[in-house]
Amino acid sequence: MQNQNEKVVQELNDLIESSKSGKEAYDTAIQNVKDPSIKSLFTDLGKQHEQSATELENQARTLGIDSSTRAEGRYQTNTWTKAKTAATRGNEQDLLDNFERGETEMVQKYDQLLKEASLPNNIKEVVRKQHENQQKVPNQIHDIRTNAK
Repeated sequence: MQNQNEKVVQELNDLIESSKSGKEAYDTAIQNVKDPSIKSLFTDLGKQHEQSATELENQARTLGIDSSTRAEGRYQTNTWTKAKTAATRGNEQDLLDNFERGETEMVQKYDQLLKEASLPNNIKEVVRKQHENQQKVPNQIHDIRTNAK
């Protein structure tokens, strides 16, 4: 059972790492974005990522395994690193493109985790709820990007 739990925690860690990286990218963007509607959306999305990471960490702890190692997920943060870099350049279209891409990858991460058969029901329910919220985000950014042109 421990190996199964470790696999689940590893997958949770990947999502946690991505959520934390997303939060950091949004924090950087908020400091550099001038458009108040983008700044407001990014503030909300940053908080959402932070809350998601915290909830997932708490769920990993219910399995008796510390999720703070965060060894996995580094490849995923590359997208957030690009978004963070775009945030410092001042080109809002490029910034929005990168953040939309990051959020689309987050949806894919949730999809992947929900397919995990060994995911305990209590964790699956938290992931499913977060997934529902996450699915809306790329479209929110897309809509702002389309209106900003």
